[in-house]
Amino acid sequence: MKRFLTGLLLLTAVQGHAQQLPDHILVGMGLMHLRQPPRFGYASVEGNWIRPGSWLGTWVSVDGNERDDFIGVGPLVQANLGRRLTFLCGTGPGATSGHASDRLGYRFEFRSTASLCWTLDHDRVVMLSLSHYSNGGMSSSNPGVEGIRLLYGVKLGGRSPSP
Repeated sequence: MKRFLTGLLLLTAVQGHAQQLPDHILVGMGLMHLRQPPRFGYASVEGNWIRPGSWLGTWVSVDGNERDDFIGVGPLVQANLGRRLTFLCGTGPGATSGHASDRLGYRFEFRSTASLCWTLDHDRVVMLSLSHYSNGGMSSSNPGVEGIRLLYGVKLGGRSPSP
């Protein structure tokens, strides 16, 4: 619950700066360490902004569980693959806390994400997302980890990710 509240506070702060609600706020669950055990679940809160009439936007995300947290922000690119299906990808810096900093070798990390977003109706979406977290070689230890998550989103402002 603490991670969700932190995520909502972060999204609210960024939203105030952007003077616009995120197009969608997404909440979901995921599985981390896909390639190497031990695997563990995590929760995710994400806000996505796409400029009207553009394919470029911004993401803000808080991912975590009882042991680890990641808070990050970065550019987001979208490509409509049909009336309801959208491909999203983004990368950006963030910070980890908890055991993640020890395992990943550094507190400062990057998250790269590729997602498929299905528009259920004008106000709701479902997103399947693959992510890679890495310190980009800033530390002698840089194992990187992968995660997969399923998110449900509701439209708050802006425009729908699909036409």
